[in-house]
Amino acid sequence: ATIGYAIDECVGLRTTYNIKVMNISLGTPQPASNVRNKVNTAVTYGIVATVAAGNDGPSGVMYDPARARLAITAVACNDVKALTDYSSTGVFSQEANTDYKPDLCAPGGSAYYSYIYGADSNQSDAESQSFADVTPNDYTGMEGTSFATPFVAGAAALVIQALEARGLVWDFGSETHPRLVKMLLCATATETNASREGGVNSPT
Repeated sequence: ATIGYAIDECVGLRTTYNIKVMNISLGTPQPASNVRNKVNTAVTYGIVATVAAGNDGPSGVMYDPARARLAITAVACNDVKALTDYSSTGVFSQEANTDYKPDLCAPGGSAYYSYIYGADSNQSDAESQSFADVTPNDYTGMEGTSFATPFVAGAAALVIQALEARGLVWDFGSETHPRLVKMLLCATATETNASREGGVNSPT
């Protein structure tokens, strides 16, 4: 309910605050068709929705609302452009509001290579809260599709900026421009041509 409310708020305030990209680095492994519908609706109102696939790999089912048909669903890759072992890519039944996923792979950190680093929350110096915060105001390394998804959101924003620089007037009343951005990102992406980390359950 909270996620759905937040999506509705973004849609309602999209023209007020010029909201063109929405990053959703969260989800649930339980089917959530209602939230999926809200993500698809946001796209029909001119918002590019980037959604994290989830971290239940190598064999876990993708989270919702990552299955939303019009969303750009992101999994995580490591430093050598291989799909991370934790990225969810599991098989699921198709419904009217879903599509074949994921759409893109972006840097998400890896225990095998390098984590994604960001400002420390000053709660701990590790993913486990049992570790004390030895050094305040430093950086913390993490991994997850939640870290890959903002890379895709940022790329989408850059595509929008480039389109508008060439005269495009953004349409907040249809899915045309968000789908154009999705098409450009997916069409210019390349296959990793690499096995998943650990070589377990590598998707075709």
